[in-house]
Amino acid sequence: MEWFRYCGDRSNGHRAVNEIVVEFHGARSGSGELTWAQREMWHLINQSRPHHHYFNFGRLFRVPKGRTVDDVASAVRQLVEIYETFRTTIRVEPDGTLGQHVAESGEYRLAKYEAGEADGELTEQVTYEYKGYSFDDDEWPLKVAVIMRDSKPSYVLFMISHLAADRLGSELACDTFARLLAGGVDGVPDGITHPLDQAAAEATPAGLRAARRAAGFWRRTLKTIPPTLFTERLEETPVSWSPAGELDSPAAALAAGSLGVELGVSSTGVVLAAVAALLGVRTGQDMIALRLFAANRTSPGLREMVGTRVQTGLFAVDLTDSSFYELIRRSWAASLLAYRYSSYPPELIREIVDEVSAERGVRFDLGCHVQDATGYKQAVLRHHSPEEVAAAAAHTHFRRSVLWDRRQLFRLDIEGTPGVSLKLRLGADPTVMTASDIETFLRGAEKLLVQAITANVALKGIPGLVGW
Repeated sequence: MEWFRYCGDRSNGHRAVNEIVVEFHGARSGSGELTWAQREMWHLINQSRPHHHYFNFGRLFRVPKGRTVDDVASAVRQLVEIYETFRTTIRVEPDGTLGQHVAESGEYRLAKYEAGEADGELTEQVTYEYKGYSFDDDEWPLKVAVIMRDSKPSYVLFMISHLAADRLGSELACDTFARLLAGGVDGVPDGITHPLDQAAAEATPAGLRAARRAAGFWRRTLKTIPPTLFTERLEETPVSWSPAGELDSPAAALAAGSLGVELGVSSTGVVLAAVAALLGVRTGQDMIALRLFAANRTSPGLREMVGTRVQTGLFAVDLTDSSFYELIRRSWAASLLAYRYSSYPPELIREIVDEVSAERGVRFDLGCHVQDATGYKQAVLRHHSPEEVAAAAAHTHFRRSVLWDRRQLFRLDIEGTPGVSLKLRLGADPTVMTASDIETFLRGAEKLLVQAITANVALKGIPGLVGW
């Protein structure tokens, strides 16, 4: 059976573009509701249309030597047949509910760009174009380009809709594609959970009980937290971007790892406590509330699922009468609760927020987010001497950046390998933090972690330590 074919040329600026049509035949078709995580992501995307391209995940693959266009097409076909999410479209049903529809068969159109020898320059141009692509609900959630050099495939570019996969899901899919592209299929698990299966599980009595427990936790917690962390705002600015910065700190990684060993928590849990402490100083709040991105991959089947599972848990920690060591313990306990109740029907939580808002006579702005982006990277944590940490501090690097088309009050991403390397990326609404504030905050987190190696820092001493 012929499962791919070439279509005629079409013009794209100064480049000639061919299309390769890849025909796929999956194991099943089906329709059903969206999962809770899909519904939450669709809501976020719908608020941002038509500029929702920044939710996408991209990946560039170097084609192994000797592989042909046929091999690339075969790898794409197999990937789409393995993972149902890439054969899924979304539709708003006549009654207003959201539905997902998995096709058993169909076709993908891969754009094929002829670059001659300038494949690097062309790849950069195509990557830039694909980064700005906003998916429609009724199209396949994977966009593929093949860059040719001297009539041979040189690069393959993926752009994946966040409705189809979250960060971990996209990494799983891309790892599978890389193996398929190299000519192997080892490691593709049997009995994969697909979004359609997860949606059915969430509609069971057990799933509905879990939803009620999560709703109860959110209701109880919302009654105790400030409606917003940032009660004082800087002057509104007309810019469409938010200030951001990135701190690469080996010293913070070693310090957080050491403190994690000492206090029996994860190193990212230690970082979260430092963030809470600094936010307390910055905002003057004794109760710090954040939304933690939760992977929600709590079973082997879900850990291998290519789909969107991420939702946000509600983290709340009291800073009153706490030392930094005590805050680490409190934050760890609070984060476990947040993650435990981070899977829920999003419309139910929105209703609860509205109800508690009316009861308290306030308006919640829960726009402060923290994401542990270290994934499943593992490292054996150990104690590090003050001398080791001090030596590592000489290698700290900070750089400023901006976030375009994104306005979250506060967004921190924790990246790296726990106990080895640590990269903190922070962006904030310009009415709550300036570019200078971003740098002070990130460097302050490092100072607090390093200082805590040798002393249990009193929270009231943080302003002097940080420089606020």
